[in-house]
Amino acid sequence: MTGVPHLPAGATATDPEPEATEPGGARPAEPAPVLWMLGLTSMWGLNTVSIKVLTAGISPLTATGLRALIALGVLTLFGRLRRERLGYARAEWRHGAVIALFHTLQFVLMYTGSIYTTGGRFAILLNVSPLLVAIGAHYFLLGDRLTPPRGFGLILAFGGVALLFREDLLRGAGGGGGGTTRGDLMVLASAAVWAANAVYIKRYLAQRLTGFRIVYVQVLLSTPAFLLPALLYERNPFHDVDWLTLANLLFQGAFITPFTYMMFLVLLRRHSASKLQSFTFLTPIWGVFFSALLLGEAVTFDAVGALALVGSGLYLVTRRGGPRARRRD
Repeated sequence: MTGVPHLPAGATATDPEPEATEPGGARPAEPAPVLWMLGLTSMWGLNTVSIKVLTAGISPLTATGLRALIALGVLTLFGRLRRERLGYARAEWRHGAVIALFHTLQFVLMYTGSIYTTGGRFAILLNVSPLLVAIGAHYFLLGDRLTPPRGFGLILAFGGVALLFREDLLRGAGGGGGGTTRGDLMVLASAAVWAANAVYIKRYLAQRLTGFRIVYVQVLLSTPAFLLPALLYERNPFHDVDWLTLANLLFQGAFITPFTYMMFLVLLRRHSASKLQSFTFLTPIWGVFFSALLLGEAVTFDAVGALALVGSGLYLVTRRGGPRARRRD
């Protein structure tokens, strides 16, 4: 469920975002949205650890399918209580099918890749997606151009990605084994699909549907796309399930998808999108922190350097104002 504006992996927020227009300069940041964004980014960082724990017990397709099924139930209940319109016009179904396809591919790559890499690397690589959105928006969305500071941010961030791959290549050259290149590439591909989905949503759906309805159609159509292949191809999907596995499944399906992304939509309606986006650099930092704390992963020098570069790049790319992006026809 990913979308525009530049959210971490897993968010689809495309409600109209009000920009601050206070005369005489920007106001100081209000404490409430700051606290909310600290909480949300920490939950998105924790989610990378949760995915690794979940895929250790349940096969990737089944895990993503069950996650989506739980989220669909919660979103349907939420929509009914809020009297949201859950039907769609024919053109909206077509666009919904496209973003559901992106969403399915993204999560399959993400969940499968998480098995073959560490939690910290997973958190860093997954969160380059807003950087890829910035590149796509430059070419496909009017009013969302790459400025010199944003371009410098991209250079910093991709330097961080290169640093991570350097670490793995050196490990392989030294005959140490345990390489993470396979998982790293899958997670990076997942971030690229996330970015493509985000630009597509911004170009074709942001002005047609509310954020809730975009999230809903995406989950509705992708749920069977996860579950049917899982039933056909995953022979022993529940290979190591315990209470922690089930807790993480509920955390992702009932909390991360419905609550954190919907809360971000509420914040987008009430506060400046550019100010909210500037907090996204915290997500990989939280991810590395929780991976070290909960998974006991060692934090290497290269990982710290990559985190600093990617985090700085994210901050420069997402901390911006200016006119809203429009479709490039």
